[in-house]
Amino acid sequence: MPAPPPTTENPRSPLPGARVLLVEDDPVNIEIARAVLEPFGLDVSVAMTGREAVVATVSRRFDLILMDIQLPDIDGFETTRRIRAGEAPGHRTPIVAMTGTVGADVAQRCIGAGMDAHETKPLTGEMLARLAARWLPGHAPSPQPQASTLSPARLAALFRESAARLVADLQRAHAGADRVAVMRAAHTLKSISARVPASQLNARCEQLEAAAGNPQVADLGPAVAALLAAYADLDPSLLGEPAGAPVLTPAIEPAATPAAQRAPLVLVVDDDDNERFLVRHTLMRDGYRVEECDCGQAALAFCRNRRPDLVLLDGLMPGMDGIATCIALRADFQAADLPILMYSGLNDPGWRARALQAGADGFVDKSVGMNELAASLRAGLAACGLAARG
Repeated sequence: MPAPPPTTENPRSPLPGARVLLVEDDPVNIEIARAVLEPFGLDVSVAMTGREAVVATVSRRFDLILMDIQLPDIDGFETTRRIRAGEAPGHRTPIVAMTGTVGADVAQRCIGAGMDAHETKPLTGEMLARLAARWLPGHAPSPQPQASTLSPARLAALFRESAARLVADLQRAHAGADRVAVMRAAHTLKSISARVPASQLNARCEQLEAAAGNPQVADLGPAVAALLAAYADLDPSLLGEPAGAPVLTPAIEPAATPAAQRAPLVLVVDDDDNERFLVRHTLMRDGYRVEECDCGQAALAFCRNRRPDLVLLDGLMPGMDGIATCIALRADFQAADLPILMYSGLNDPGWRARALQAGADGFVDKSVGMNELAASLRAGLAACGLAARG
């Protein structure tokens, strides 16, 4: 059974300033949710993986958690179970599933994992008012202020960037016979295609997601082909492109110009594909060159063969974590030769002290929106004496 709403014996902060953890891995869905949540004065933190969410709840207490089910590492069910296992007695944070996952048993599985409610994406102002009335008692945000919305141009730009990446991921997963990865790519593409909207693509994504999850469907080829055909048939004008524009395809980076070749090179080290995509896009937009590694060992090899101008290093990675990687890099490179910025959502003073002792030069907060991320990256790079020259 869902937990009862908090009583006056366990008061929560008023809605302005109430702390919300948004567990979501897709940049489009993150921006849409923030556009709804932040106008009401909510203090929003973002975790893009299940493990990030668990760590965030250890270092900070939240008033409400909005939990996606499809996550790149552990799913929302397991994430919730781990959060519940780590809660102090008498302190139960409301967790509400926010998902587009289909299936009659989804709501039952959410409750069984320890969630308190189940909602269908997208998050809206009306839904937030209902959630606040239930889980932030006495502090419902209606009738004002009004939730903001993303402009059609901004939504189209986000869709173009994410959809191209997801289609490429889907094709690689299908070629590698990875049904789980196919299902995940189809699920996320389904979610963002509903925002544009692109109804035909959305329907084909739903069909492929269901087929990939059904072991009786041996051949996913027809469903994949139907999805790719719907993607190719998207109306460019619907996506903010002029009439007659070419069909969307995964972005191919242009050949580097001499000016671009002189721009500072940033190595982004993170085990999460979506995080690397988001940071790479932000940095390249500001004129930096970007290379990527998905683990500490690969980062060490890269730096020894081709020293970057700066390393942006995720703090939480499986195996060799950010602090261990930082120590290993400092054994080879002095701070003057290789600045290192730790990139993490952790706000734990003890952890930050360890990172500085390991040789980190500063920190960039990943639990922010894209505009804040860009500003934080610029400030961190400027502090290390790096400015884009592209």
